Amino acid sequence: MDPNGTTVWDATLGSGSTAPLQVGRYGGAVTAPAPGEPPVLVIANGTKTCASYADAAFDVIEIAWSPAGFLERFSADVHVLCNGATGYLHAGVRYNSIVPYASPNAPTVATGNTPDGGTMAISIEPNGSACTFGNMSFMHPAAGNFTIPEPQMVAYPYGAIAFRADNCASSQTFNVDFSLELPPTAQWWIYGPSGGNLTAHWHLVAASVEGKRVSFTINDGDNGDSDMLRNGSISSVGMVVIPGGPAQDLWWAGLAENGWGLSIVQHRDVLFANLFVYDANGAPIWYVMPGGSWDAPHRAYSGAVYLPQGSPYYAYDASRFHIGAAVGSMRLTFADANHVTFDYTISGVAGRKELTRIAFGPRAPPLETMLGDLWWGGKQQDGWGIALLQQFSSLFGVWYTYDAAGKPTWFVMPQGDFVFTNDYRGKIYKPAGPPWLGVAYDPSRHHVTEAGTFRYRFGADGAIFDYTLEGHSGSVPISRLPF
Repeated sequence: MDPNGTTVWDATLGSGSTAPLQVGRYGGAVTAPAPGEPPVLVIANGTKTCASYADAAFDVIEIAWSPAGFLERFSADVHVLCNGATGYLHAGVRYNSIVPYASPNAPTVATGNTPDGGTMAISIEPNGSACTFGNMSFMHPAAGNFTIPEPQMVAYPYGAIAFRADNCASSQTFNVDFSLELPPTAQWWIYGPSGGNLTAHWHLVAASVEGKRVSFTINDGDNGDSDMLRNGSISSVGMVVIPGGPAQDLWWAGLAENGWGLSIVQHRDVLFANLFVYDANGAPIWYVMPGGSWDAPHRAYSGAVYLPQGSPYYAYDASRFHIGAAVGSMRLTFADANHVTFDYTISGVAGRKELTRIAFGPRAPPLETMLGDLWWGGKQQDGWGIALLQQFSSLFGVWYTYDAAGKPTWFVMPQGDFVFTNDYRGKIYKPAGPPWLGVAYDPSRHHVTEAGTFRYRFGADGAIFDYTLEGHSGSVPISRLPF
């Protein structure tokens, strides 16, 4: 409404609907004009134009109400296509909003802001067609929840992009560029129907992630095109998602210190880190940082470190597990998506390591199922777990458990094969290496020995972990560890 209380824009949310506006896209919008005015009134340089329109829609990006029902924050982008006009008219409405207005600044390029203060730009790859953006909205993740269901077990720190491109070729490639380098685990997801499911849903699409750029191709009327019509117009809602979170992965100090590492699993803003190294005798040992806190700039994460004790993995007794008092602390300072400084104090010994991601997964179409997580046997087997890290279509498992004396030990499952869609099998290796704490690391002393086999049988709500290891065998139901 305008300051005089006159309705100037109205949206029909359904027959007789009085539902309040929510974050999301509203199509088929019309204006409520003053008497004698056309359905859509646009005034440019004092001249009234746009007597009729071909399309009109608006995107509510942020909206918040007080407990008393008063509007506290609001932002929306409006897109109107006048009959006979070339291209859309764009406008933005902002009220106490954190979201800046961003309109397509060129027919084939549009730029928006990211929460980290950077920018992201989407562009149309030239291919000889006259493809240009019709409308565009950048949906800031801090502005509020999407009305469409959010994808699970992934982070989406940059928000979503909703766009339509017109006069496109049957196959069109789009590039999304960011200010900072993306992690190699980043993927591009789209909300809409797909060939196997005509109900709109979030799903993974083929895309390449190289440095700061994500590139993906949409075929008109096919998977990724929201209207699924071959009409020269491509509509899409998509975003960069990161399974687990930006920090989740397997990290190491490079070939010069091959044989030890740090696994990080991320849930929301919480990091669960396991350090797998060797004791003074060269036997595998692990330390755990099960949580912590971020500093004010949200660049460094710190927490207490523990050295737990338990019972043998082949005869596990949860009553014998005790995490004990903290033996030190860790601090992880992220320089960017792929580099972190690891500061630690463990048993009175302080040190610093520069870590990067271990590239264990060859580039291949990523798994549609997000399996990377921290898995455990439930409270009845509390104290041990498997960090399962996922890159593309590859899985790397580190099994954190206890030896015959109840001391912490670990085994690695660096690769495997999907025998069936939900049946993943491979070999288990037992490591040995040089002392790690307080001495110079000697990678020449690191070696692994084949010690057994594993099998994951994944289901809808969990998995069965089968193993044969050092003459022992077992079959344990496992699920994702909540934290």
